[in-house]
Amino acid sequence: MQYKLLALDIDGTLLNSKREITPGVRSAIQRAVDAGVTVLLATGRMYRAMYRINEDLGLSAPCMVYGGGQIVKDSKPIYECPIDSAAALEFLDWAHEIGMHAQIYLFDDFVYEKENQYSREYAEFCNFPGVEFPNLRKMHTILTPKILGISEPENIDRWEAMAKERFGDRLRITRSKPRFLEVNNPAASKGVALNELAKSLGLTAENCIAMGDATLDLPMIQWAGLGIAMDNADEVTKAGADFICPSCDEDGVAYVVDKFILNGK
Repeated sequence: MQYKLLALDIDGTLLNSKREITPGVRSAIQRAVDAGVTVLLATGRMYRAMYRINEDLGLSAPCMVYGGGQIVKDSKPIYECPIDSAAALEFLDWAHEIGMHAQIYLFDDFVYEKENQYSREYAEFCNFPGVEFPNLRKMHTILTPKILGISEPENIDRWEAMAKERFGDRLRITRSKPRFLEVNNPAASKGVALNELAKSLGLTAENCIAMGDATLDLPMIQWAGLGIAMDNADEVTKAGADFICPSCDEDGVAYVVDKFILNGK
């Protein structure tokens, strides 16, 4: 068997548009595991917001969280690549100036300066509240695996380009959802983290399949021997993939497992 590791983004890949794991996808993942394939989840979420999904699927591999900013095994970080503190503080100041909600992640909590529509919606998405901290931008040092900016898609479209121009190679700027601007250390990505995980298992890129639907997923899609974009992915992500599979609402993960891992068995 050529492919021995399957890395799955969660939202828009593993989960359908109703945020469900369908019976078909669940069955396919179990069949892949039974065939000896390592299935791991690779997400922009914090560990606290994804570990139940990992447990529900019965997966034992480490989890990639914060867009590759951290790898967690048995609830403990085994790899971390936080954002440079000065760059993080500058980004928070800039976000405040332009009116973009921005939040950091400390001890697996999401922390923001002032509660608003976006912090409440994000809390609903995670099923737990965040932490309001009015002095956030006055901190002398911030060590966070990522910053998340949230606004309406038309604003994020504009601000993404502005952020890339302003911060250059000091920050990695990507998207995970139309309203989410993902900010990481430029040395951190899902591709870098997948490389670390594959090496720990004695595997190479040629042994790995990576699946995703957004530019946050693109580094691992491009690193893997077979990089797959969902049909519901954005056009940039699709252009960087080796293969386009059916959408998350059409059991795309199950399609890939059957076609490339189990070969129709």
